[in-house]
Amino acid sequence: MTEGRTRFLADAARLAAITVAAFAIGAGINLLRPKPLPLVYEPPARRLAREAAAAGGGELKGAALDVRMISAAELRGVLGREDVAILDSRPEVFHRLGHIPGAISLPWDRFAAEYPALRERLASGRLAAVIVYCSGGECEDSARLTRLLAAEGVGPLAIYEGGWEEWSALEPGAASP
Repeated sequence: MTEGRTRFLADAARLAAITVAAFAIGAGINLLRPKPLPLVYEPPARRLAREAAAAGGGELKGAALDVRMISAAELRGVLGREDVAILDSRPEVFHRLGHIPGAISLPWDRFAAEYPALRERLASGRLAAVIVYCSGGECEDSARLTRLLAAEGVGPLAIYEGGWEEWSALEPGAASP
């Protein structure tokens, strides 16, 4: 073997050892956390639904939570129904730029200020569903708003996980309010 090849193999072995040690230390520290980080990424809305199912639809962080995920086809099927409320949890400026037809803007970070005006409709018990959406993908706004609504006794709750990103791609002209 040449000296260069021997040196390369020694460096590769050291690098592999450092990588294995770093992973082992990181995994060990993660196990010590009160709520360990997952090894595989899970979108926030799906994580919320999983946590609710694990809690048996019962208490989750102080709020009764029973939430399900819906598809674009399911959402399309309830558009225009009086007994369904669609809530846009994105900031108001994004709602003004475009939203799902009939959606009401209720940004999760403005919940305390804006929910009282919607309380009578949302917490009346007369709704078949309250559907929440945000930008989609990795956006956590819909999961946050869903938890706030659950704490107020609003339901049944659903999250349109595809969010505005998917809706605007599926629906021609969706970008205009």
